[in-house]
Amino acid sequence: MSDLRLSLFGTPRLECDGAPVKLTRRKVTALLAYLAVTGQPHSREAVATLLWPDFDAPNAYAYLRNALWMLKQMPLADKIEAEQETLAFRQDETTWVDVTRFEAALAARRAHPHPERETCAACIPLLEEAVALYQGDFMAGFTLEDSAAFDEWQFFQAESLRRAYTGALEKLTLWYSPREPETALDYARRWQNCDPLHEGALRHLMTLYAQVDQRAAALHLYDTLIRDLRAQGLAPAEETVALYQRIRASDGARASHPREIVSVDQRSGVFFRYNLPTPSTAFVGRRAELAEVQRLLDDPETRLITLVGPGGIGKTRLSLRAAEAALAAFPDGVFFVPLAAVETPEMIVSTIADVLRLVLYQQSAAAPFAQLTHYLHDKRMLLVLDNLEQALSGAVLLADLVQQTRSLKLLVTSRERLNVQGEWVLELRGLRCPETADLPDVTDYGAVRLFIERAQRINHAFAPAAGDMAAIVRICRLVEGMPLGLELAAAWTKLLSCREIADEIAISLDFLSLALRDLPERHQSLRAVFTRSWGLLSKEEQAVYCALSVFRGGFTRAAAAAVSGASLPLLASLIDKSMLYRTAPDRYDILHVLRQYAGEQLAANPECNQAIHDRHSEYYLDWLRRLEPALKGPGKDVAFGQPAALEAIYTERENVHAAWSWAVARGKFEWLHAATLSLGLFCDIRSRFRESLELFGAVVAALDRPGVEARPALLGLLLGIQGESLLRLSQPGALETLQRATQVLDAAPPGPELALVNVLSSYAATWYSPEEVERRLNDSLAFYRAANDPWGVALTLGVIGESLHVFIRQNPEAARDYIQQSLDIRRQIGDLWGMAITLFTLAMLAEWGEAFVEARRYYQESLELRQMLKDTNGAAHCLLGVGRVAYRLGDWDTARHTMYQSLELLREIGAPHGTPDVLEALAQIAHDEGKLAEARDLLRESCGVRRGIQETGRPLAFTLLRLGNICRELGDTEAAREHLAESLAIFAQFDPEEWRERATAALQQVGAR
Repeated sequence: MSDLRLSLFGTPRLECDGAPVKLTRRKVTALLAYLAVTGQPHSREAVATLLWPDFDAPNAYAYLRNALWMLKQMPLADKIEAEQETLAFRQDETTWVDVTRFEAALAARRAHPHPERETCAACIPLLEEAVALYQGDFMAGFTLEDSAAFDEWQFFQAESLRRAYTGALEKLTLWYSPREPETALDYARRWQNCDPLHEGALRHLMTLYAQVDQRAAALHLYDTLIRDLRAQGLAPAEETVALYQRIRASDGARASHPREIVSVDQRSGVFFRYNLPTPSTAFVGRRAELAEVQRLLDDPETRLITLVGPGGIGKTRLSLRAAEAALAAFPDGVFFVPLAAVETPEMIVSTIADVLRLVLYQQSAAAPFAQLTHYLHDKRMLLVLDNLEQALSGAVLLADLVQQTRSLKLLVTSRERLNVQGEWVLELRGLRCPETADLPDVTDYGAVRLFIERAQRINHAFAPAAGDMAAIVRICRLVEGMPLGLELAAAWTKLLSCREIADEIAISLDFLSLALRDLPERHQSLRAVFTRSWGLLSKEEQAVYCALSVFRGGFTRAAAAAVSGASLPLLASLIDKSMLYRTAPDRYDILHVLRQYAGEQLAANPECNQAIHDRHSEYYLDWLRRLEPALKGPGKDVAFGQPAALEAIYTERENVHAAWSWAVARGKFEWLHAATLSLGLFCDIRSRFRESLELFGAVVAALDRPGVEARPALLGLLLGIQGESLLRLSQPGALETLQRATQVLDAAPPGPELALVNVLSSYAATWYSPEEVERRLNDSLAFYRAANDPWGVALTLGVIGESLHVFIRQNPEAARDYIQQSLDIRRQIGDLWGMAITLFTLAMLAEWGEAFVEARRYYQESLELRQMLKDTNGAAHCLLGVGRVAYRLGDWDTARHTMYQSLELLREIGAPHGTPDVLEALAQIAHDEGKLAEARDLLRESCGVRRGIQETGRPLAFTLLRLGNICRELGDTEAAREHLAESLAIFAQFDPEEWRERATAALQQVGAR
């Protein structure tokens, strides 16, 4: 059952399972909103009269039936209860309506046993929930011009909800004013923004600005109010004037200019994308810093913000909280990009692309950055780049990224500033610490609250007595409010008293006078925190923790046991001491700064360091080897199939890369050989072709070094996979690489490597005759059958059908027979990706045979499998196929829709090689609809793409011929003549007389110069 989210605050929008559902008809939207918000059955007569007042009853009922039919085509069909006389919207646990949730939160708050005007601590979460739901006025911008009754209902509904919203803002402002002025300030801004002339809200906001020492902002508010009131012939209330005078007097003689205030953005109606990790602990303190980051993010002139501070100071947590609060300002998404393992500018580009799910299909060293800037050029997006200090050489690259995009913003965390133009730096220090424990509000200080909150998470029974507060304050001051130091200290409250913890820190962590002088000293101070924590671990814990430092991106319990020998109780102990944290039910990780420290301890023992890295590399490469059956198709009795195997490799990709690199450097070619096919399948299915070239290319380079023992089976296999990746990317060298692969393997004893490379090279083996291609494929088929390898048999049968009988011999009947055999085997063994490939080929055969209904069914089946496996490149081509056959069946709307979906996917993953076919198919539809200018523009774009990827032969000639003919129809003789002449020149080099004659005839119609 689908999860539905109907949002009516702001522009109405509907989501199903997280994906937006278009609401294209205004009356349908109005009907849905009316039924959902009123929450009760309505007679059909009343609804028809409300929405179609200008029509007689029969026509109004007819329009109502049509609107209901449209609703039934949406994912919410089962939510509409259409009885014979009544209509209703059914809400259940799978349905979320923001207005309903808003009203429910406020109703729950009103049920508290105290007067309405009062507020208790239990009210606050409910009020905050309601305020967060209000993303704009009810159905903002929506109207029905022909239904005054509906517009009246909408108006009064909006006013009622707006009053409830401002009432909640007022209560939150009053509650937080004496406790957290910065939080109160945020609510007061929103309250005053709802009604700029509401002097009560304005006075609260002015008072709060003065309270946080922003008097200029308070005075500026008053000046704005005076201007607005005078425009309406009004004067301010006496209380407002008096408050202004008090604030002005308290400002002394300082000559301050009002600082421009950016109000909170109340836009709505945008579906937000984000990947912000959800912290497992509460965000404590940092109100002033958070407000400053939010101010910078709101400023359109500020594009690059760096949070600078030593490790463990809380840069990441602050950046995440600020990014979460800024979601509404970035309709194209807010994305967290971890850079802890990144060391070069090139890796920054690839890591950002990976987070954005952007596959880089470039053909030169400069291409990845160019592709990234092209993708981000018009995006209103925020990237949170975390832990950049490992790759500060990429600072200039980030500055260029900002300059070459229009609205992109970067929020960077680093131990050092970037020192580039346009950078705004916010230096983070420790959380606020009290001078003494005698202050009445000592627990309001961020450092104290953080220590207590973390201690209570470690030990639920922790309840500091009055005597403990002095020791807690001492701890906070010893570590200067450094969050990591506080968390590490709090971890020991299960074993030590607060006084004992303070004494221990004082012995080994005396850096208060040095911590803020320069970065190296601050780094050394943080090291002192780790050193003391390290000393409190047992010898066994230290040994295991050193070994755990080799993992990248987290690890499972099984991996930890295999590499480090960690037992479950020991892992639990490390978690208790905040040296380790759990990211999933069976996944663990270490803070990067702690991993660095542990890694240094491991490196101090070279023999142990090598042994641990060997175990890590062997474990993950053998793990890849063991996944090979699941990646090929586990059969019906194995639950762990291709989708799960692919996700597992994706989750462990950082460990896999580290293991692979270590094995290459150490010459562990047996391990690499065993893992090659699994990794190759993963890269192929997930369209990670550039990654494939880099990983396998490193092994080829190592094998080609002088003095390295010849390993023809491994070398040939690697070259074959490389050649296929080059083909997928249309990069030069593909044919030569495949040819070398077959030559290397031909000279070696027959084996599975030659069988596979024969299959891979058949698509492009232009150096072979058709008879030689057939012989090699038959050899592969015989090998796989003798080895009882159904995956290999199915693979080879499919390629024999497609490569040999479709493209070489053009025998569709023979092709269909081989491909069907392949499909049958793949269904039997559960090879979902292989099924998707054979279904796609069957779809092409059916389409060429003009069996369009059959072709559509095959394309749809293939598409569903590609989407399940997250094969974006394959899904894009399936969508194009669906669009082509829909066009041939006369369903032009579906054709256009699916083709644009295909184009969007191809552009998203950066695959220019498939876009010309889509653009030209769309151009055909536009031409048939008489939209000649649109068709011309699409063909021009296609020509540009073809030239960009150096497709300057027949494909470009055909596109130019069509473009020239359309320009002629538009009356643009000069452009038509130019395109047709170029087309004729290309056809003259490649094609038979028929196409030269067509181009010549077209050119004659416009008159050759």
